[in-house]
Amino acid sequence: AVAVWYLAVFFTAAIGANSLRRQLVRSPWLWGVLLCFVFTGIHTFYWTNLRMRAPLMPFVCLLAAVGVRALVQRWRTKRNVAVAASNPQGSQPFAGG
Repeated sequence: AVAVWYLAVFFTAAIGANSLRRQLVRSPWLWGVLLCFVFTGIHTFYWTNLRMRAPLMPFVCLLAAVGVRALVQRWRTKRNVAVAASNPQGSQPFAGG
């Protein structure tokens, strides 16, 4: 169960990093990227325990939040395109309420 959780977090963080692209090399994102590189470099050789990732997790969670936002925006865009395609007159379907 823990592996599934971290898989979801790192998957959405990768999507977030992809959606930020060039912004990752600008402040404030740059500091998180540098922190990840430094921690990975040091802990590759010195201390390889997984719990040493704790200082990186706030940055990874921020990237994951950006990734979730990108996924939701992509889903909404596809849904709006599908609604527009099913309604060729351009009128909005009844929203209720």
